[in-house]
Amino acid sequence: MAMPMSPLRTQHLNTMPSKGFDAEAPLKAAASALSVDSLPIGAPTRNPFEERLGSAKKARAARKKRTTAADVIAGTAPAVNIEEMAVGGGSSNPMPDEYPPGFTPPENDENAVSLPLEKRLVSKKWQDRKSAYDELVAAADLAPDDVRAAHSESLHKMVADANPFAQERALELLVKLAGAIEKPEEAKALAANVMPVLCEKALSGRPNVKSRASEAALLLVEAGAALSVQAACVGMGTHKVPKVVLAALELLSLVICEFGPRVFELRGLLKPLGALGEGHKDKSVREAALICLVELRARTGEATVSPALKDAKPACVAEYERLCTERSADSGREQPPRLVNGATPIEAVANGSFATVGGGDEEEVVEIAVLGKLSKAWHTEAAAEKWSVRKGAFDALVALADTPRIKKEDYTEVLRALKAAIGKDANVNVVSSAVRAVGLLARGLGSDFGRHAKDFAPLLLEKSAEKNRVVVDAVTSALDALYAAGCAQLPEVAEWASNGLNSKTPQVRAASAEWLRRCAAAKELSPAAARGFISTVLKATDDGAADVRTAAYAAIAAALAAAPSDHKTDALLKDLDGTKKKSLERAIAAGGGGGSRVRAKVRPSFVPAPAGERDSASQAASRYRA
Repeated sequence: MAMPMSPLRTQHLNTMPSKGFDAEAPLKAAASALSVDSLPIGAPTRNPFEERLGSAKKARAARKKRTTAADVIAGTAPAVNIEEMAVGGGSSNPMPDEYPPGFTPPENDENAVSLPLEKRLVSKKWQDRKSAYDELVAAADLAPDDVRAAHSESLHKMVADANPFAQERALELLVKLAGAIEKPEEAKALAANVMPVLCEKALSGRPNVKSRASEAALLLVEAGAALSVQAACVGMGTHKVPKVVLAALELLSLVICEFGPRVFELRGLLKPLGALGEGHKDKSVREAALICLVELRARTGEATVSPALKDAKPACVAEYERLCTERSADSGREQPPRLVNGATPIEAVANGSFATVGGGDEEEVVEIAVLGKLSKAWHTEAAAEKWSVRKGAFDALVALADTPRIKKEDYTEVLRALKAAIGKDANVNVVSSAVRAVGLLARGLGSDFGRHAKDFAPLLLEKSAEKNRVVVDAVTSALDALYAAGCAQLPEVAEWASNGLNSKTPQVRAASAEWLRRCAAAKELSPAAARGFISTVLKATDDGAADVRTAAYAAIAAALAAAPSDHKTDALLKDLDGTKKKSLERAIAAGGGGGSRVRAKVRPSFVPAPAGERDSASQAASRYRA
């Protein structure tokens, strides 16, 4: 059976002339066959070649099926108003309610806030709970006592939140509440409620969560709940998960380093630490328990810690001795950097000896031979490629130099390595450790460090422009140690700070003026010394940076309060214009930034200064106005 000829082909053959050939005839025939005007409105366009795909019946069925599907789609699709569409082709239609698997929908703050606080606190959605914690954190800034009273019973549930983002905000709330506690009874009640959960659910979590949890625990100890923290940490010793036990031991070690062992009940602490150090199945837990004992030995002595390991295996004792050697934990005199609220230090360094509060007997301080205790590979480690190795070398030096008196030796090579690290090392952790070592060496060596002070003072002032707060704090402490320990006198400090006041960096100029203020506030000044000091600082009152000018006025006020009345000194200030005089008057009214003055001999803040030791700030102000 012959295939039927298509209409287009038939039309084309019929239009061809018998004689001659018209080149435009095929184009005209095709345009006539495919003319749109000949089709009815709404009818689908016919495919001229569909007969080749099958019979005419199948082709009609296929067209009908396509038409039906298009009608269904057109009928179910929502109407689109082009005028309401967003610029750029976006649609105003809402997003679908269901999200693909594995996709976390964004937080809907409006829906979360619309719920009451109590419902958000127990909501199954972590976004709602996080919103509630944020609201409580904001409220704790204004009324922490009210927030603690209202939610004290549910704080342990917040701290144990299963979502780390919400848990971090709950721990931020706990930090706010713990930091605002003033009564030890309140701290103990709060710690008894939250510390077990904190040790189990937060300390072994993500780094941000662990950091917040540790901060909250330290604040509770500072508020007077150390025994509650100890009980919670010791109670984790029987936990089945090793990382929970490890986190609790790390917190114990941190508390010992920050507050010393006196905040704990040692008899209830030594035995569990000895048992964990010897018999726990996890090596990291055993080592963490021994490190806690090492830190206790560094602050209480070997006699206090030895009963914990009297029945231990030789391998455990050997490991303990190795850690003690690495830590240099034999002095038993290390003092904690923080105190519990309302407490005073048991001992303080004064005149190179330990002075007991209330005028007790003085005990001679033993000089520590730092160079002899440094490892033979110390110089190699101080110049290593890895920053962690360099920091470890400087940390070892810090641990050895943290003593009231250091034996006089040749520290040239050690100081050269410290100077290179401070000036050239790019890692802020290494720099801060090296700066701390310089400050401790200056404090321990005293005037013997004087010949090196001129090399480090300008370098330290330049480092005060660092953005890292840890480095800046270490620089401040080191600069103060140079003057307080007698490494330099005020004229030398004024000369070094004068170079800093000419720096192009505003932070360096401000740090130089602030250092001058602290030095003037630390000692009595003679009239001649005060005049030279004020002459150096006066140029900073014209500085373009407000911080520098403020620090300069405070330094001048401190010098006026530290020196006897002198007409030559007052003559230096008579030519100040009205604005400068008002600024200086405000600085004098504020006490010159010095408050109660302290002599260069290191005297603790709780020992009162002798009556009439120096002029008060009010006397200096009245003298200046006169």
